[in-house]
Amino acid sequence: LGDRGCVGLGAFLMANGRVTACDLEDNGIGREGGEALFSAAREAGGLAQLNLAGNSLQGAMGALARALVCPAGPLLRVSLERCKLGDKGCAALAEGLGAGSSLLELKLGTNAISDVGFAKICGALEANDTLRVLDLPWNSIRDADPLCRCLKANSTIRSVCLTWNKVGSSGAAALARALREAPGGKGGGNATLEHLDLSYNEVTSEACPELARAVQQSPSLAHLGLSGNPLGEEGALKVLSGAHQGSKLQRVEMRACGLARSGPIPVDAVSDPSAIAAGNVFILRQVCPSLLGTLPMPARRPPQGRRAPALGELRASREEGWNSQTKLDVTPRPQPLAPPPPK
Repeated sequence: LGDRGCVGLGAFLMANGRVTACDLEDNGIGREGGEALFSAAREAGGLAQLNLAGNSLQGAMGALARALVCPAGPLLRVSLERCKLGDKGCAALAEGLGAGSSLLELKLGTNAISDVGFAKICGALEANDTLRVLDLPWNSIRDADPLCRCLKANSTIRSVCLTWNKVGSSGAAALARALREAPGGKGGGNATLEHLDLSYNEVTSEACPELARAVQQSPSLAHLGLSGNPLGEEGALKVLSGAHQGSKLQRVEMRACGLARSGPIPVDAVSDPSAIAAGNVFILRQVCPSLLGTLPMPARRPPQGRRAPALGELRASREEGWNSQTKLDVTPRPQPLAPPPPK
């Protein structure tokens, strides 16, 4: 199709106004064609789904950002995989991802995005109240802190895919903490994320205690992807120890995690796609119930900003309360002098 064809397509979309989806993957579209298409989407309305994977669109991201905040005809799903965006393209795109955006799904896989571009995207999404799905596989992301801040501020994102990045154990542990912190605490916490895929991210067993706590305490996490990480038997068991009966976790993926066939965890149950799709946590409860939910529940803490009173303070408080309720006056008073004896 190329730029010239895309310009013509843009004119058709503006004249028609009834097209709701376009699949233009691998069509040799560059900046000129992309800008024409995004301008048409903004002006015509009606276009809700756009697949532009495999085109070179870094220079057209400003036009897309303007289209994303247009109330006339909102784009809902956009795929920009393999579009050579880089950090510069992400910075331009981020202008349209904050408050006012109507986007539900954004795919940015294989775009040479580093921590700089990732921070721009996550920073914009802190104020977003529509996005449900964020896919960023096959990039160069190492720092997970921007996403942690985003998840604490955002209450609409349901799914995050970071497969084939390099967040490592520290990034995985930070994300786990963001999922299990109680809402209303310092910095808030996330209570809506249902799907987190950290497969092939160099996550080791060091992050597994935090991941286990996230599995145990998250009010929403239902699917956790950890395939291709060197967790080993010990790490995998630790993650499963958080899956107690009240846990929301339904599916856990642990393909190529160093599990032995003769080990305590049934390898097929955590690696076979059909078992995972069927809800393999339920299967694991039937096959090896002793491995799940062994992590002790955290002790209840007093409300933030107050400490638990000591025993002596409790006793003094009770005595003070009893005295105030009965209004007993225990203040010593001078006694009247006795009359002198008769002579």
